[in-house]
Amino acid sequence: MIDFDSPGIRERNDRLRTTMRQLMEAAAQQGRLRSGEIDRYVLGLRALAYGLARMHIDGQFASWGQNPDEALDESLRVLELFVRVIQV
Repeated sequence: MIDFDSPGIRERNDRLRTTMRQLMEAAAQQGRLRSGEIDRYVLGLRALAYGLARMHIDGQFASWGQNPDEALDESLRVLELFVRVIQV
């Protein structure tokens, strides 16, 4: 559980959310995703990133047939895949 009372944590999290929203809104303005679902895109991307990080921390990459030493690279590839999908 994240302690949002820790110095700087809330501010960094708020900046992250703001940046994600701005990027999704820009993509919607370019016609790359539906503007009425921006909240879902932001939540989905955050959940995906969090889930990948949690899997790495918990040592789950090996159980999914992935090399744990390549967890970061594989996570980035998964995130890139997600971004390509939402641009349809």
